[in-house]
This record gives sequence, C-alpha cells and structure tokens, in this order.
Amino acid sequence: MALDTVLCDLGNVLAPFDFSRAGRRFAQLVERPFEEVFPLLRGEPYRALETGQLTPEAFFAQLTRTLGRPLPFEVCQEAWNDIFTIDQGMAALVAGLAERHPVYLWSNVSPLHLECLRPRLPVLERFAGLHVSFELGALKPDPAFYSAAIARGGLSPERCVFIDDVEANLAGARAFGIQGVLHVSTEATREALGALGL
Repeated sequence: MALDTVLCDLGNVLAPFDFSRAGRRFAQLVERPFEEVFPLLRGEPYRALETGQLTPEAFFAQLTRTLGRPLPFEVCQEAWNDIFTIDQGMAALVAGLAERHPVYLWSNVSPLHLECLRPRLPVLERFAGLHVSFELGALKPDPAFYSAAIARGGLSPERCVFIDDVEANLAGARAFGIQGVLHVSTEATREALGALGL
C-alpha cells in the first residue's frame, strides 16, 4: 500500500532547541549556579507537564518552590520558552508536503512550548491534526502515545511515514507498522521521503 500520510515531530525537526538557554535564564533569575538549576528543569514535574498531568501554572509554582525563589508566571514563561529557533528549510519542506498529503504533528511537547511556537510556525495551520503528548497523556516512545495518536487521527499505520530526530521514537512507531525517517538535516529528509515516493 502506498504511503500517503506524513507524521512530523516538532522539536529538533521543525524547531531546533537548546534547553540550556532556559537553564541559564532561570539560573540568573534565582541567582544560583547553572549546574544546580539546569537538572531541576527536566525532572519528573517536566514529564508531568508534557503529559498533561500538571498545568503550566502548577508546574511553575512547583519549579519556583524547588528553586527557592518565587517568580511571576510571565517571567517563568518567557524564560521557559526562550529555547527555540525555526528551521525554515524544514518548515518549507513540510508545507509542500501538506499541499499533497495529510500531515500530522506527533510531538512530545508542553502547552507552553506549543503556544509559543504556533505564531512562529504558520505551517502548523496546514496540518490535518496536532497530536501532542500533553493531550494524549503519554510521551513517545511509550506505545500509549502511538495508539492514542493513531486512533485520534483515524490513521492507517501502513500508509504513514514518521519524521523524528530520535531513533527510539521511530522504533516505537515501527512497532505499529509505521515507516520512519530519522531527521538529521532537511536535505537528507527530503531525499529519504523522495525514495519513499513522497
């Protein structure tokens, strides 16, 4: 059966990120060494935020208690979101795909990051659906993510190809019969998709 549906990751595919930038911002805000602050940003509360178990408000309240200094929500939000650049070449490639095929976002992402990226990635408006971890309640490569995303989109796995920058996430998708493309560059991804007939 021909491939005709594209599933695309967000972070480090459409939007490369450097989480250490948020670490440096928070370290400055609370006047503590980066080496102490940075590990605290990506612990279990972060996982709970990305799976929808914590609201952004509750997440920042918990984070600032851990950091030992109360900070306004807006200050935390700005520091938290200052990690992304946009890969305009990949955005253009995916926009072209969206003109010919259904394209879905499959991403581990928090509501904070998705909200800040929407205006910077207008290509998302062309997607047939946004299937994200904080709504699905699971993170790639947990099988629960894939089964929920497939069901939500009414997708036929054998007709899908998934673009992601993490091999473990692609392995999780392959277990459901979905073909995978490991993203390392826009040109390599373009060539891999072309070889698959897309």
